[in-house]
Amino acid sequence: MCDDLTDEARFTITIEDFKFAPRCLVTTAGSRVSVANKDPSTHTFTVIGTDIDATILFGGAFHRGTEGLAPGDYEFFCALHPSMKGTLTVV
Repeated sequence: MCDDLTDEARFTITIEDFKFAPRCLVTTAGSRVSVANKDPSTHTFTVIGTDIDATILFGGAFHRGTEGLAPGDYEFFCALHPSMKGTLTVV
């Protein structure tokens, strides 16, 4: 189960060693989520059931607000490395 994160600075997912960390993130609607790629490889942050499908180069980052996402659980993964996955919960 995910831990509720209330500090907006903590709404960051890091890609490192071909893993998302954290793999499970709880956020409120309208919060900002960032994904930072620290791997020497390109990755994607693809959220199933949404229009979020970002390619993130090495050293790059992706930032997106969660407004427009209905409350619920959203699976995310890297389309280039499908074993990389996690869950974003919007409350």
